[in-house]
Amino acid sequence: MGEVIRIDGLTGEGGGQVLRTSTGLAAFLGLPVRIVNIRAGRKKPGLAAQHLAGIKALCRLTGGRAEGLAVGSTEVLLRPGRERKSRLDIDVGTAGSVTLLLQGLLVALSGTQSRTQLTLRGGTDVAWSPPFLYFSEVLCPLLKTLGFEIRTNVVRAGFYPKGDGEVQVQVRAPIALAPLQLDVSAEPDEMTAFSVASDDLARAKVAERLISGARSVLPELKGRKNYFSTPSIGCSLVLRFRSGAVLLGADSLGERGVRAEEVGRRAAVDLMRQMNAGCSVDRWASDQILPFLALASSPSSYIVTELTSHAETNMEIIRKFLPVQFEVTQVGGAVKVTVVPGKR
Repeated sequence: MGEVIRIDGLTGEGGGQVLRTSTGLAAFLGLPVRIVNIRAGRKKPGLAAQHLAGIKALCRLTGGRAEGLAVGSTEVLLRPGRERKSRLDIDVGTAGSVTLLLQGLLVALSGTQSRTQLTLRGGTDVAWSPPFLYFSEVLCPLLKTLGFEIRTNVVRAGFYPKGDGEVQVQVRAPIALAPLQLDVSAEPDEMTAFSVASDDLARAKVAERLISGARSVLPELKGRKNYFSTPSIGCSLVLRFRSGAVLLGADSLGERGVRAEEVGRRAAVDLMRQMNAGCSVDRWASDQILPFLALASSPSSYIVTELTSHAETNMEIIRKFLPVQFEVTQVGGAVKVTVVPGKR
């Protein structure tokens, strides 16, 4: 095993993205990594339950080992193995996001041609993370363009504070990742609203009202809704725009004291802004796909409204592991991102 790569957790926005990208790429490359100052700039620094579960899952997936695994730990040393387990059952134990946990796992699986069955329990629709329907309906189709085959199933939604959601994810990773070359968005082939809510909200038709609010801005939206029996009350909405290979997503999480129609309207305004800017990837997918594009066989490019702090952080972290160039140029009211992988 090579020299330990040292990552400062205060890099970029200094949050959990540093940890997820670092450990995912370390597992992919089979290189040891030490992350210090983990989330040192946050109100509650160090590992949270979600981050702890993610690193433990990478150890189990690869047959690796790690030091410093405790809630609140600000330093971790991960020594990934070369195995790739075919089945993994992960329980965050809180409402910690299962979609954020999946980010590191999918990077680790890239280029392995492995088939993996993942069962994850925790939060499916919680603040500061992509809702699971965004992962399944927007991000997974984008990853399919790169060569992944991913099937998903929501057994039960999980909202804050108790979580207890359960999802199943079947992954067939590509032996080599294809590049992503997406032109600007054009007329939509399809626009869909996916709403989910706890069954406590069924009488008030909250899932239907989320879609209605989005349709007040984008009347052509098709609608799909689902209610689940959950230990915590909650709701969320995911919107998807598809034009050829172009996929744009937007989402909004229900808030106490905010009408469902307003929650839906906010998501639709966000999606319309991206459509009007001619984007080919939404700003949330932009930061999530960067590690995969850095591992691709040739250059990729896409247009996005802006670079988020997560995207900028990811670029900084990826450069510490891979010989890759990121080029960002202004295109009207948006930016064009080009990713040029180097030889490893």
